[in-house]
Order: sequence, then structure tokens, then C-alpha cells
Amino acid sequence: MDIDYSKIEAELTEELALAGLPQPKREELLGKMLEALLKRIFMDTMERLGEKGMMEYEALIETEPTEAAVGKFLEERIPDYRTFVQGIVDQFKKDVKAVAA
Repeated sequence: MDIDYSKIEAELTEELALAGLPQPKREELLGKMLEALLKRIFMDTMERLGEKGMMEYEALIETEPTEAAVGKFLEERIPDYRTFVQGIVDQFKKDVKAVAA
């Protein structure tokens, strides 16, 4: 499961009118937003997996899997995982815009 972070950064920059900020400040804000988004995706994913799924995930992570293997694991255990993640991304953008308004 690949998340296009550059696309999300571009959307946040446009939707929140961050282009006018100095580049270092813009990059700092975008970095913090993406970190918060990743945490939200992780937490919501773990919640959706449930206790058994989390144990299986932890066992998988101990094997130092490829990103593709982790994506396959999640897609097999969470129906429509891509749609699930996109919903989290969309809600995150709404939440950030609401705070910024």
C-alpha cells in the first residue's frame, strides 16, 4: 500500500495556502502534519485489526518485512484498505482546514 506523500503535501500546501510561507517554515509545518497523519493512519489501522491482528502484525514486523509485505498483510486483513486509508487522509485534511480557519 503506497501513500503518495508528495501529493498530500501539494494538496495541503494549496488547500491551506501555505505557498506564501518561507520554505523552511512550510517544510516544518508539512513535516509535522505528515507525522500526525501517519500516526492517525497507524492508530486507526491497529484499532481496525483488533487484538489478534495486532499480534500478527507485531510478529510480521519482527521479521523485518518489505513495505510490500506489510501492505499485503494489511490489505488481506482490512477490507478495502486503500479506501480506509483514503478516508483517514480526507478526514485529516478536513480537520486541519477546520483548525486553520
